[in-house]
This record gives sequence, structure tokens and C-alpha cells, in this order.
Amino acid sequence: MKNGIKMSIAALISSVAVLSAAVPASAAESSGKSSADAVKDVVLLWQSPAEGSDVNGDGEINVLDLMRYKYNIINPVTEPETAAGKFVYGLYRNMLGKDPDPAVAEDYAKQLESGDISASGLFLQLAKRPDFDQDSLSDEEYVTLMYRALLGREPDEQGYKNWCGRIKLFSRTYVLHGFAASDEFKKLCSESGMAPGEVALAEPRDVNDSITRAVAPILVSLTGKPADGMKLNELVMDIKDGKKTFQETAFEVAEYDDVTSAEMSEDEFVNALFTGLLDRAPSDDEKNIYKTLLSEGGSRADAVRKLAASEGFFGRFESMGFGGNLRRIGSNYRKNDAWYHLEPSGKTYPVTNDVLLKLLDSCQSVLKEKGTSVDDIYKFCISDSAYKYMEKTKTLEELEEKGWTYFADYAMHNYYSVCYYMAAQMDILLEQAGYQCRVVHATHGSGDHYWNQIYINGTWTNYDVTNWWSNYTWDQMVAAGDYILLGYVRPEYK
Repeated sequence: MKNGIKMSIAALISSVAVLSAAVPASAAESSGKSSADAVKDVVLLWQSPAEGSDVNGDGEINVLDLMRYKYNIINPVTEPETAAGKFVYGLYRNMLGKDPDPAVAEDYAKQLESGDISASGLFLQLAKRPDFDQDSLSDEEYVTLMYRALLGREPDEQGYKNWCGRIKLFSRTYVLHGFAASDEFKKLCSESGMAPGEVALAEPRDVNDSITRAVAPILVSLTGKPADGMKLNELVMDIKDGKKTFQETAFEVAEYDDVTSAEMSEDEFVNALFTGLLDRAPSDDEKNIYKTLLSEGGSRADAVRKLAASEGFFGRFESMGFGGNLRRIGSNYRKNDAWYHLEPSGKTYPVTNDVLLKLLDSCQSVLKEKGTSVDDIYKFCISDSAYKYMEKTKTLEELEEKGWTYFADYAMHNYYSVCYYMAAQMDILLEQAGYQCRVVHATHGSGDHYWNQIYINGTWTNYDVTNWWSNYTWDQMVAAGDYILLGYVRPEYK
């Protein structure tokens, strides 16, 4: 009997092969029939096959096409009826390019409905399969996949643009996390009886997204490339842990080979510089200044340091809530048992001024003994000084010409002085304690006055050692002294 079956199959194959070779492929073309119908006609109605009637896709038209055709008739592909089932099929089709095994799909659907697996959890599970080649997808294709696989729709223009921008800065896990946490996905899951689940974030750039949004444009703009994930993670962690400020980060990026060797004209580099550091285009005057710097032998790193040392850079990051992650240009810091000064050009050099060295050491002693909180510093200053008229109030120009080191040092060694001496003493102590601070220059009926401001929890708070006013808002200062603001000063001690 088995031999008879073999002979029948062999005869069928032989017949189809003979027909395929002997008869012109014209019937299907003239009748406009589909490839599948053409194969069926060949085997069942003994008609000539049309070219392309390859049902199983093996490159040949033979009895296997008939077998596949009959299988499809006996086992038609049916769309799942439940929302969870449709979600499973959608994942398979969009991620793997094929339908799942019906039994596997049914099992996954039941797990989704029972809550044994979340919708985003199933995505992550399928993403681990070897037949899901995520690396072959471009960033834009990955974003499109998120829309199709998770939301079941094509991307909208604004959302697509937004996510294509984010994926240049963050990891793909961050993008998946964002889609899984979206209101649209949560609503879809709720209506389908599925739990959306949560996608855990691990990379520093993803966990600290506010820092990433601030620092990544520097890296992307200056290199002209998408952000390098490993480098960006290191930069973000150094800022988060307080190892580097945003200025120091910009200085570091300026030295990268990707920046120094980036194929940009001077004009393109200056535009990229302002976009990355200030989030705006340069004015014509600014562009000329930086192009002149470059044309006269200055390096790209010099240009980055110059802009990172500007008030514009400081103000931008301060307005973003990162006042505590900035080092005031002109400040002094200790490194490897030596004092260094950060000059306005962004470069550093060792402190050699004996008066300043002794002043800085005195500041460290005070902070160690009295404490480093703002209130600790303020209490020391009001106990260590008192107002006494001793000289005609100096203009700001006269103060700058004399140098703020003189006034801070004088106040550290003398009990009586006037407002700008006291402000200088508190300012240098605050600076050495790591606070963002500045001196306010204002005027009222009896002349100019100086006091301190400290950036605390996103707000500039006022401390006036001369008048013993602490933790005042600006409105309180105006009410107390009827002051008119003339400007802010960030003293440079050198």
C-alpha cells in the first residue's frame, strides 16, 4: 500500500512537471487570475501555469505549491477575536514579520488577559528573540515600530518628529518606556483588558533625563553626530555626582577628537557652538567675534571655553534649574593640594598670589569650624563684622579696579567695615562652600548698597550682612530699603 501512495505522488509530480514544461504560460495572464488560482488550475483543471504562480515562495512552481494551497484551504488563517489576541498578532507581524503559531498566540493572549504578563513585558520578551534584529533598524524605523506595534497605528507627524529627536539623545529603552507610559497606550491596554506594565530604565542618560537634555545638545552640536551613548552616560554621571560642572563638561567635550576633526567650516562651527551651548543662533556681531578668534589661530576648544565662560551660558543653565551644577567663572578651587583659578577665558592656572592663597586657606578653616550651610556662613559673617563708616562709598568701577580680593581679605581680618567689604567676605565663603552666589549692586536715597544673593532651590535668596537681613525675597528687600537694582556682580578673586 505504501508503495502505491509513493507511486501516486510521483505520478502527480511528474504530471505537473510535464505540463509546466510543455504548455505556454498564457492562461492565467489572459484571464487575469491570481497566482494561487493559476496553480490550482494547473493541478486540478490541467491548465497551463502562469509565471509567478509560486505559492510557497521557493522560486519554483510545482506540487509543493498545490500542497500549500490545499493546506491554506483546510487551515485558513483566521484573525483573533479578542483584543489581547489582536495585540499579540500585531506584535508578531510588526516585530518579526510573520504570524505567530495559533497555539502560542492563544497562550500569550490568555497571559495578557490574566495579568501574568504585561503588554510592554511581552514586547520585551519578543525583543529578545534572535529573529528580532533590532540593530538592523534605523532610529526612525524603531520609532515607527513603536507606533505600529504598541499603539496599532501609523505615527502622527508631530509625535514622530518629537520621538525621532529624543532617540538621538536617549536609549531605545527610554523610547519604549515613554510609549509604554503614554496615556494612549494605557487607554488601549485598559480597553483591551491588559496591564500596560512598566519598562525599567538603567542607563544614567535615561534616569537623569533633565541633565541629559541639557548636556547632550553640547555633544551633538559640536561633533555633528548623534550622541555616543557611552560618552553621554559618563558626562551625565559626572554632573549628577558633582564631579564636573556644566562648564567643565563643555571644556571636556571641546577636546574630543570628534570635535577638533569635525568637518565643519568656521561659519558652521560657530552656529553649532551657539546652538549647543546657548540653544540659539549667534548674532552677526557674535559670529564675527568667534570667526575672528578661529581665523587668528584660536582653536575650537578656545571658542568653546570662551562661550562656556560667558554670562549667557551661565544664565541659560541657571534658568533651567542647574544653578548648583555651575562653577562661577573667576572662582578658585582646590585640586591635588593646590589652588587653581578659573579665568573668564575658561582656562585654569595655579594661584600664586600670597594674599589670595592665605585668604582661601582662611575660608577653608572657617567653613571647617563654623559649618558650610548658608545659615552657618551668614551667622559667622554677622558675628565677625559690623558696619562703621570709614570711607566714601566706592563706585563699582573703583571696586573692580582695586580687586575684590582686597575687600574680602580686609573683612576677614577686621571687625569694622562697610557693605561691599562684608558682601565680599560672605561671597567668597559661599563660593568656597560650593554655592552659586553673586553680589547685588543697588541704590537708594542714601547711596549705593551691596549685599549677597544665593541660588537656593531654583530661587535667588537675599542675605544682607550690613543690615542683618537673611533669607529675604526681592520684594522684601525693596520694601525694607526702597532699593533700585543697578546690576549683579560675580566678583573674581585673583
